[in-house]
Amino acid sequence: MRLSRTIVIASSIVAAISFIFYICPLNAVILTDEQMNEVLLAVLGAGISSLFVGVIEYSDRCRELEDRFLFGIQPLLSELGGMDECYIEHLSRCEDTLGLLLAYYEEEESCVSQLLCISDDRHEQRDSLVQVIEHCERDECERYYSDEDSHTRRYLLHLENRLRKSVGSYLRLEAKLPSEDEVYILKSKLAYFPGTRKFKQISAIARKIDAIRNDYQDIVGKCHHFNSRDCGYYDLLSAIKKCEKEQTRYDREGMARLDRDAYELYVLVYKFASRCRSPYAEKYEEEPWWV
Repeated sequence: MRLSRTIVIASSIVAAISFIFYICPLNAVILTDEQMNEVLLAVLGAGISSLFVGVIEYSDRCRELEDRFLFGIQPLLSELGGMDECYIEHLSRCEDTLGLLLAYYEEEESCVSQLLCISDDRHEQRDSLVQVIEHCERDECERYYSDEDSHTRRYLLHLENRLRKSVGSYLRLEAKLPSEDEVYILKSKLAYFPGTRKFKQISAIARKIDAIRNDYQDIVGKCHHFNSRDCGYYDLLSAIKKCEKEQTRYDREGMARLDRDAYELYVLVYKFASRCRSPYAEKYEEEPWWV
């Protein structure tokens, strides 16, 4: 596409220069006036012919690359728009369920790091969590917590399964996100003329993809650390809930959706697709397909 654009520019310059010389009243130097006019007309004709060929090739190359882009970005949009909330079941006797869970994991991981026994008196947050779930007295907390079939242990097991599922979702998203080099190559291949609307639109899309990669950098890093056991559930749960808060968007009906970045990127791609004559542009309607 860059080569086609160069041919169009060069042909336009040659045609313009030969036309200016043809209409200007200049004295012939080597050739006669008639011969000079014939040469200039031949150069003008060649320039115009090359210009037409370049425009056709440029347009055809544009459509090919636009097809690839509009088709290739769909998995990224679907992955971004399909991110599910790591749902935390509300505990009826607790005003701040998330805060209690974070305090529990922080305390447990601190005890493990300090090689403290599980029955140590330091387990205040654990006992508070057990009391909220089991509706029991404090001296019964150890018994409930030690029972694998208790409501407390089942509650924590389900929560940790959801957290591990979220880790998988974020790592799949990482695999779909283009690298910085891939975004640069995208802009280089879609070499529209500077200042045109498509040039501005594809530049905005590239900037948004870079911003999305930065937005998810922290949570993706935490997921890798969790898989390598360099961090525990406390850091993971904190990072996931922070990311979900940042990604929350309210739609026209006032419903909260975890697709802020996905929606903003989709709007940019939708505006770009509306100016493309591509069969893949039909998929991009005013509302995203995941809504």
